[in-house]
Amino acid sequence: MKALGTEILARCKNPWFLISVFLTAGSLWTGLGTGSYDLLPGTGVDGGALMEEACTASLNLLCLPLLAALPASSAARKELASGAFRNVLFRCGTRRYLMSRVLSLLIVAGLAQFIGLLGFALLVSLSGQFIFPLPLVASRMLCAMGLALVGSAGALLVRDTVCAYVMPVVLCFSMSMLQARFWLEAKYLDLLVWLSGDPVEIGVLAGLVLVLSLGYGAYLYREVRRNV
Repeated sequence: MKALGTEILARCKNPWFLISVFLTAGSLWTGLGTGSYDLLPGTGVDGGALMEEACTASLNLLCLPLLAALPASSAARKELASGAFRNVLFRCGTRRYLMSRVLSLLIVAGLAQFIGLLGFALLVSLSGQFIFPLPLVASRMLCAMGLALVGSAGALLVRDTVCAYVMPVVLCFSMSMLQARFWLEAKYLDLLVWLSGDPVEIGVLAGLVLVLSLGYGAYLYREVRRNV
């Protein structure tokens, strides 16, 4: 637990965490387009409709993959490249090291989105309502966790920290293009569908994140053994 807490605190102090939080709130506001005028005080617009529109806007297709990877997806690759992981392994052991890196990656990615959504909800409250729909929040956090895992695994696989940010964006954009051009009925290839807050999709997302976490942990263990 100490190793996990230390890692989470270190990632939250990283400037990229704060940048991800602010850009999340900003991208949600930008995603409203002309609907952002409804945020003016006294407009009386439905805050829930604004939240749903922002969370499922097409801008999220490009912004969310990058924002999910910013806080911590390159951390594992940087530790392996610099050899800094050896000191941690000596102090806490391999099992705790792997658990702390996987869990911290998930928590930090999800936390950045949660705080960003909260900030946007406070902005929406200027219209007269404070709306914070948990299904939409859960969907976005789980998507961010999965994309953060993809980015970190990509960086380890290619051995390049830049891939931590590129991989999630390329994956989401490619899946969306395939769905739009060739497989119109395969709606789940579109990231925006997963952000809708549907209870069934939330359950599937949770299972997918669990599978990705186990796979990422196994691959990280392989890379650690390879570099020790």
